[in-house]
Amino acid sequence: HNQFTAFPALYNLGRKLWILKLSYNSITEVTEDKFINFTQLNQLTMTDNGLSNFSMPTSGIPLSLLCVDRNQLTEFPNVPSTLKTMRASVNMISSIPEEILVRLTSLRELTMHSNRIPLDAIPDVVGPNGALISFSLGSNLIPHMPKWTHLGQALTKLMLSRTDISVLTDEDLDPFPKLSYLDLSSTKITQFPYLPRHGPHL
Repeated sequence: HNQFTAFPALYNLGRKLWILKLSYNSITEVTEDKFINFTQLNQLTMTDNGLSNFSMPTSGIPLSLLCVDRNQLTEFPNVPSTLKTMRASVNMISSIPEEILVRLTSLRELTMHSNRIPLDAIPDVVGPNGALISFSLGSNLIPHMPKWTHLGQALTKLMLSRTDISVLTDEDLDPFPKLSYLDLSSTKITQFPYLPRHGPHL
């Protein structure tokens, strides 16, 4: 733990860094120009800061993992298309922009629980189709099971705990042909779901 209040300018050292951990600081803003020297950066962790603004270059950095949990972000971060894992839980994000998600063709894990995202603010895009296997949306504004055409095709894990979902049917699971783990704990479901077709796979 340190007391950084700004993203560090590491100049020559930045070109050698593969992993950078800056959690538990007081950094409130990160802009694209801060990454000019980070040509090898693969993992960046900035949980538990006071981040309200975060943006990175969309190319030139081979970033595969970004963790910005427990901050004050209101917008989905602009990130490189190389990203495979993104964790941005416990923020105040209200939408996932289509123009960003469609670029993330390597994204495998997206963790967004405890934000303010309504279901209609999650674009059903082809971008991560075939790559995205884990999607966490618990404690968001989800009134029913998503009816995505593209986004759910490769999902094996879908977390929707603490949402307003009140019913689950076999038809609700048709958009998720590979799903093997579904978390609906602490939702409004009152009856054990009857799932003759998809139940054996969960």
